[in-house]
Amino acid sequence: RSRSASTSPDGLAVEPRSDPAADAALKRRLEGQIRTAVGERVRSLDVRVVDRSVTIRARVDRFWQRRSVRRTLESLPGLAGYKTTIEVTD
Repeated sequence: RSRSASTSPDGLAVEPRSDPAADAALKRRLEGQIRTAVGERVRSLDVRVVDRSVTIRARVDRFWQRRSVRRTLESLPGLAGYKTTIEVTD
């Protein structure tokens, strides 16, 4: 079967799901980039990748680190081309 978008009987375009292995590889790569970029400022980290959407949840050690951690996460080169949601809490 073709990997292109198909049209259902009601006229809606149905996009194929992305490859779970590629999503997992992207998740591992992003986790490594994030750990390298923010270092010890992050207490916990959760990265989720589904299709072209990336959600990053980070918990910082100190409340005043939220802004710098958010800026660092937003500037990661690995996020280019993805719909990204970033949540930074303390």
